[in-house]
Amino acid sequence: MATPETFFSDQWHQLADSKIRLRGDVRVTRQRYHGKLWFLLRDPLRNRFSRLRPETYRFLMLLDGHRTLHQAWETIWKNHPDSAPSQVEVVRVLAHLNRLGLLVSEKGRDPYQIFSQFKEERGRELKNRFLHFFFIRIPLWDPDSLLKSINSISKGIFSWAGFAVWILVMVWGGIAALNQSRDLFAQAQGIIAPSNLPLLYLVWAGIKFLHEMGHACAARRWGCEVHQMGVMLLVLTPIPYVDVTSSYALRSKWKRFAIDAAGMYVELFIAAIAALIWANTGQGLVNQMAYNIIFLASVSTLLFNLNPLLRFDGYYMLSDALEYPNLHQRSFQQIKYLAERFLFGVKQSIPVARSTAEGIGLVGFNLSSTAYRIFVLVVIIGFVAGQFFEIGLILAAFGLLVWGLLPLVKFCRYVLSSPDLARNRLRAQWVTFGGLAGLLLVLALVPLPTFYRTPGVLESIGRSEVIAKSDGFLLGPPADNRNIVSKDQLLLKLVQPDYHVDEIRQEARLREIEQRQRIAFSEEPAYLTALQSQADSIQLQLDAIIDRKQNLDVRAPRSGRWVYTPDSLHPGSWIKRGTGLGEIIDPDRFRFTAIVSQNEAAVFFQEPVKRTSVRLRGEAGISMNATDIRILSVEQTFLPTAALGWLAGGALEVDFQDTSGTKTVEPFYLVYIELERNPQTDPLFFDLRRGVARFQLEPRPLLQQAWVRIRNLLQRRYQL
Repeated sequence: MATPETFFSDQWHQLADSKIRLRGDVRVTRQRYHGKLWFLLRDPLRNRFSRLRPETYRFLMLLDGHRTLHQAWETIWKNHPDSAPSQVEVVRVLAHLNRLGLLVSEKGRDPYQIFSQFKEERGRELKNRFLHFFFIRIPLWDPDSLLKSINSISKGIFSWAGFAVWILVMVWGGIAALNQSRDLFAQAQGIIAPSNLPLLYLVWAGIKFLHEMGHACAARRWGCEVHQMGVMLLVLTPIPYVDVTSSYALRSKWKRFAIDAAGMYVELFIAAIAALIWANTGQGLVNQMAYNIIFLASVSTLLFNLNPLLRFDGYYMLSDALEYPNLHQRSFQQIKYLAERFLFGVKQSIPVARSTAEGIGLVGFNLSSTAYRIFVLVVIIGFVAGQFFEIGLILAAFGLLVWGLLPLVKFCRYVLSSPDLARNRLRAQWVTFGGLAGLLLVLALVPLPTFYRTPGVLESIGRSEVIAKSDGFLLGPPADNRNIVSKDQLLLKLVQPDYHVDEIRQEARLREIEQRQRIAFSEEPAYLTALQSQADSIQLQLDAIIDRKQNLDVRAPRSGRWVYTPDSLHPGSWIKRGTGLGEIIDPDRFRFTAIVSQNEAAVFFQEPVKRTSVRLRGEAGISMNATDIRILSVEQTFLPTAALGWLAGGALEVDFQDTSGTKTVEPFYLVYIELERNPQTDPLFFDLRRGVARFQLEPRPLLQQAWVRIRNLLQRRYQL
């Protein structure tokens, strides 16, 4: 039910006597969203669309340039009192259409007015290009004539037969990639090698051109005009783009969806063909180029183009599938409505969402997409700054200006001068500036708990390594992994038939020497010394063989928990002497070893740690308190275990040239944490289990905490 605040407009008296009409060349089409009829107005000069409800469009058709605005509004209310638009809606729609240049007055359009509006529009376009500095578009070419000439091919590609071929090739290429999946993942380590970067960019540019041509061919296949193709500077990197805005007029949402997905459709087809080439060629330029195509046309396109939080293909696919056109703009308008209605008290504000669920979805989409865009921006700036610090600094300053200061200035101008807040301006100003001031005071002055979280690993203090003292084949499976064993208990048994043969041979030689000694004792005493020396040597060799035979039974050097890697001990496998077979771990003596970065270690040396707790991976609901902590004040460069490094899925960056996976890129400090033991946590204690230590320091305001973390990041990344 409309209220006087949402029905009557304060600006109506200024427009009531105006005689206006829709521009004659505006094209009108009908579409249905969620089963409801809408009218689309298309400006053929700028290829822009506006969406109107049937009631609003019916009113717009009454504006023929002879009736005044008030006469048309009275007529629509007399004939359709149940569905006629309110004055607030009429004013908002007319303002929008006038801003787009779709309305003319009864006197026609003044050339000076046309020039002024064109100049204003050009100014807005330049401003938008400035604000979207990372995504500048430069139109270069009208591809419509080319698309017409190849339209028969496009119809074949985007047909059911073409889709069947696409499925067949995708399955074929997928099977080829899966059959060599190990080599496929191993080759990824060289994808950003300096020697591969020029080829990688060349392949990327070609794939993106075919991607955009896929959109264009699909649009033309369903009768849409495509008149703009050019280059977009994506973070100063030129890539092709195409404008298929005309597809917005298609009535079928699935045709619009197909056009949105056409680029990825083409890329994945190319990736499948590249997979077949890669799987059937040896090392060389063709193989490397095919691999680059696989990576760029599958992984990158799914990560970026399919992501609906960025305004790429995935965003438009989601918008068309859910039948929510202009999803980004409508989500922003919904948040604006909530702020006006519930914070500023503007009762005339009209919601965009038709239901509570839709409103929650729009707000959630806006917040998540905004946060993700900021994240992508920070990552891009950080990457550029890592390569070219001065350029990264300029980009950071520009990003702060465009995405920070300018929106803030625009918001303040809205609060201070927007006509929508005419009746509630004082409240809006108090809520806005009072809220910002209060929030700033809280962030700057109110101390809040300060926490530092660092990765670490649970280690047994008492451990003994089990080493093979003889060569041999593993006979049968070893003792059960992680079982408690006693000292001298048999862990595994090796077999080596050669030892038995060598023992018999040495015993025979020893008997031969003994026989010769007896003969020499009576006949040639001078040879006794040499024969005795030879007998001693043979006896030493025999003792060594007997010792190795006995060591074929591998026994526990101490009592504890027997731990080994199952993949390394298969029955029948050959075990060389000196090979590490596993460890005997003391199950009652554990400590948690935390890794503290060089920059954050200063906090531990300067401030007392109030409380320390540890959570183990897979048991996040159980927090274990520390009874004692000890910081080693010596820089370390080798991790206590490879489980903490990148190569084993850990959080710390390691030097990939080190095959052990324990040498870190940056120095760190070790913190030894003695943990409280109780019956609930005792079953969780086993060696090399990863976890996170949390150190609680003196409370500090959030702004101070953020500044310390940003400063540490800048020092670590850029040595500032």
